[in-house]
Amino acid sequence: MRRKQALLYLSPALMDWLLFFVAFAVFYGAGAGELGITKCALLGILFQAAYMTSRFVSGHFMTHRNARRVLLWSTLVCGISSVGR
Repeated sequence: MRRKQALLYLSPALMDWLLFFVAFAVFYGAGAGELGITKCALLGILFQAAYMTSRFVSGHFMTHRNARRVLLWSTLVCGISSVGR
């Protein structure tokens, strides 16, 4: 039983790490592309607002029955989408 609980906590942690690396790559690319500090700040604000909104919505959507499926699929989708550029 403890192993299943550990896997349930591993998925959101992995998702947060993936999002951190994706955000870092986006901001690094924006800075290297000479986007400007104001546009980089706006990009960061929009990214954070979208992240908080999606977490709020997913918190109301998840139940104990579908939590594992939602967390695993969101981690897989984030990992796959972060590979492409």
